[in-house]
Amino acid sequence: MDEWPSGGLVQTSNALFVEALRQETYVMAMTLISRGAEPENMTAKDLADRVRMQVLRTLDHIGLGVAGEVLGQVTTADHAD
Repeated sequence: MDEWPSGGLVQTSNALFVEALRQETYVMAMTLISRGAEPENMTAKDLADRVRMQVLRTLDHIGLGVAGEVLGQVTTADHAD
């Protein structure tokens, strides 16, 4: 990973994001099933569309706060020396 321009940060970030989407999709599927949906009648497209909307709603709801929190952390870390 030392040879990669980001030292692997981009790849690690992508892997974490994919795993978060996988977990969100699993929760969405379980929620639909618990509300009576039949797994056999679900499509990957429908499930992906539902997760997309949920992620966008979540981003709209907490994205600014999360970005401010991280910016505060990296700003503080830069001045820690």
